[in-house]
Amino acid sequence: MVEKVLPHFESFPLLSSKQADVELFRDICFRIYNSERKTAEGFEKIVKGAIEMNSSGKRKYSGSEILSSLAIR
Repeated sequence: MVEKVLPHFESFPLLSSKQADVELFRDICFRIYNSERKTAEGFEKIVKGAIEMNSSGKRKYSGSEILSSLAIR
Protein backbone atom coordinates (compact mmCIF):
# COMPACT_ATOMS: atom_id res chain seq x y z
CA MET A 1 0.00 0.00 0.00
CA VAL A 2 2.65 2.49 1.06
CA GLU A 3 4.82 1.73 -1.98
CA LYS A 4 2.08 1.71 -4.66
CA VAL A 5 -1.11 3.56 -3.73
CA LEU A 6 0.35 6.53 -1.90
CA PRO A 7 2.82 7.49 -4.66
CA HIS A 8 -0.09 7.51 -7.10
CA PHE A 9 -1.92 10.11 -5.02
CA GLU A 10 1.29 12.13 -4.67
CA SER A 11 1.70 12.16 -8.46
CA PHE A 12 -1.98 12.78 -9.13
CA PRO A 13 -3.48 14.70 -6.18
CA LEU A 14 -7.23 15.03 -5.98
CA LEU A 15 -8.66 18.39 -6.95
CA SER A 16 -11.44 18.26 -4.40
CA SER A 17 -11.95 18.45 -0.67
CA LYS A 18 -11.22 14.70 -0.49
CA GLN A 19 -7.50 15.53 -0.79
CA ALA A 20 -7.53 16.27 2.95
CA ASP A 21 -8.79 12.72 3.57
CA VAL A 22 -6.03 11.34 1.33
CA GLU A 23 -3.46 13.20 3.44
CA LEU A 24 -4.95 11.77 6.65
CA PHE A 25 -4.96 8.32 5.03
CA ARG A 26 -1.29 8.76 4.09
CA ASP A 27 -0.42 9.70 7.68
CA ILE A 28 -2.31 6.67 9.05
CA CYS A 29 -0.63 4.32 6.56
CA PHE A 30 2.83 5.55 7.54
CA ARG A 31 2.03 5.25 11.24
CA ILE A 32 0.93 1.64 10.72
CA TYR A 33 3.91 0.92 8.44
CA ASN A 34 6.29 2.30 11.10
CA SER A 35 4.71 0.07 13.79
CA GLU A 36 3.30 2.99 15.79
CA ARG A 37 0.18 0.85 16.27
CA LYS A 38 2.09 -1.16 18.85
CA THR A 39 2.08 1.66 21.41
CA ALA A 40 -1.02 3.10 23.07
CA GLU A 41 -0.08 6.63 21.97
CA GLY A 42 0.52 5.57 18.38
CA PHE A 43 -2.69 3.57 18.21
CA GLU A 44 -4.64 6.49 19.63
CA LYS A 45 -3.24 8.79 16.91
CA ILE A 46 -4.22 6.25 14.25
CA VAL A 47 -7.78 5.97 15.58
CA LYS A 48 -8.15 9.76 15.88
CA GLY A 49 -6.89 10.22 12.32
CA ALA A 50 -9.35 7.64 11.03
CA ILE A 51 -12.19 9.38 12.85
CA GLU A 52 -11.28 12.68 11.16
CA MET A 53 -11.50 11.12 7.71
CA ASN A 54 -14.82 11.64 5.91
CA SER A 55 -16.23 13.61 8.81
CA SER A 56 -19.53 14.10 6.95
CA GLY A 57 -20.09 10.33 6.73
CA LYS A 58 -22.35 8.34 9.03
CA ARG A 59 -20.73 6.35 11.81
CA LYS A 60 -22.19 3.71 14.06
CA TYR A 61 -19.94 4.77 16.98
CA SER A 62 -18.49 8.13 17.96
CA GLY A 63 -14.77 8.62 18.31
CA SER A 64 -15.00 8.83 22.08
CA GLU A 65 -16.92 5.53 22.20
CA ILE A 66 -14.25 3.81 20.12
CA LEU A 67 -11.39 5.15 22.21
CA SER A 68 -13.10 4.37 25.50
CA SER A 69 -13.82 0.81 24.36
CA LEU A 70 -10.09 0.43 23.76
CA ALA A 71 -9.33 1.89 27.21
CA ILE A 72 -7.46 4.79 25.54
CA ARG A 73 -8.07 8.34 26.67
